[in-house]
Amino acid sequence: MNDLQNKLLGGYAAVRITSKEEFEKVIEWLSIKNCFLANKEPVSKMNYPGGAIFVLYRADDGFIWWAPVTDIDTNTYQLIDVKQLELNLIDDQKIIEANAVVTSEVVELNEKVLTLVTDTKPEGATVDSNVDSLVALIPLIKSKANIVVTEENYKSFITKGSATVPKGIVPELRKWAKDIDDERKRSKKVYMDAFNTYETKVKSVVDALNNTAQKIANDVDVYVQEQKNKLRKEREDVIEKLKEIMISKNMISKEYADKFVFDEKWLNASCSNKKFQDEAENQFNNLMEQEKIVKQNLEMIENTIINTCLIAGVDEKFISREKYRLQLVTGTNLGEITKNITDEVNNAKKREEAIKAQANQEAQLQKERFEKQQREVELKHQQEIEALKKQAHFDKTNENKQVFRRGDEIIAKTNGNNVVTEIKETPENFHGKTWTKTFEFTGGLGSLQMLNRYMEFLKQSNETFDFKEVKMTEKELANKETGELKKYVVKEIN
Repeated sequence: MNDLQNKLLGGYAAVRITSKEEFEKVIEWLSIKNCFLANKEPVSKMNYPGGAIFVLYRADDGFIWWAPVTDIDTNTYQLIDVKQLELNLIDDQKIIEANAVVTSEVVELNEKVLTLVTDTKPEGATVDSNVDSLVALIPLIKSKANIVVTEENYKSFITKGSATVPKGIVPELRKWAKDIDDERKRSKKVYMDAFNTYETKVKSVVDALNNTAQKIANDVDVYVQEQKNKLRKEREDVIEKLKEIMISKNMISKEYADKFVFDEKWLNASCSNKKFQDEAENQFNNLMEQEKIVKQNLEMIENTIINTCLIAGVDEKFISREKYRLQLVTGTNLGEITKNITDEVNNAKKREEAIKAQANQEAQLQKERFEKQQREVELKHQQEIEALKKQAHFDKTNENKQVFRRGDEIIAKTNGNNVVTEIKETPENFHGKTWTKTFEFTGGLGSLQMLNRYMEFLKQSNETFDFKEVKMTEKELANKETGELKKYVVKEIN
């Protein structure tokens, strides 16, 4: 189909009819395209309106209408002539009937020829048989179950029978049951074979009708979708152009223009171009109004932040605007947002006051620590001066002292009858450890007494130090194993 034909079927063009011949030609073409009148009848049922010039068009409801030329809205419909449509009824008919297969003669499909008529038995009728006479024998058959079985007769009931011995009742009953059931199966097969053949043929017709209907429906869907895709592109182009114009004139921001939502109902045949344009403009107007309200609310939020911070003495740069903008976008009430801002500013003020108080307290503590350190430094300085004075006095008093050394280390100084030596501290890594050593001292009585006095001093001043006197004596001891007595030199510790 050409572009004008698509416009006529899509409801964008109206064809001008000047004669009955043109009317019949257009109606025949519309019939091929499966168009209908408002009363749901095929368009082929439409009568020729008369001699005046009129137009045929597809309205928003999807049906074909006629109207005087002067009544047509040229903003919605493009007026075209029949010649412009370039109708080729033969080719269009060939497209529809391309897959048709002629078996004998051409028959018009209608409800009459496609009504299934089946000859069936009258309601309540049964299969033609003597089954009723057999059913009448059921009481007699059941009465046979009352036979009394004894030792003398039980074998006769189950014997299979022969030329001289009659057949027992049990095998005879079972044979009759089998023969009757075999006949039931045979007759059922005969009846069911006929029904299965009938059912297969019926299903083939039903499948042909449904498949054909589905094929046509699929083709229509493809055509309708192609029309919708084409229409979508045309209308989306209109929307994009309108967006660009409004953004360039600062009527709306790109952010809000991009919120425009394409309405799928604009692709329906019943939606005219005018209706689409009106609804698109209304949506843009709504978006502009939304943006205007949001801008006003954002200005209100900004003023609230500045004024509240100014009153509270808080730096407004630390208040996040983005947080409250997101609250506004997500639907939070403006009054609630204002309250949130006030709460945040008040909390910020409290934090600043707490920080200042903490800083003042820290400054006071630092001042006190500094003053304490100064006092300690001065005290230490005084102690060092006093020590130096004592040392100077000591050095002056003991100028003639004798100094004793062990290598470079001064181990003692003497002043007359006194000895001065440095008290040694145990290194930290040797704390908790003790050593035991044995010495033998030789010297004059004064030297040994002086040594004993010094060791006694160490014992009293250091709890880890102790000493004992060791004597070597000769004793006679017995050997533990042999009992033999011998003299040994042993230690005695007091």
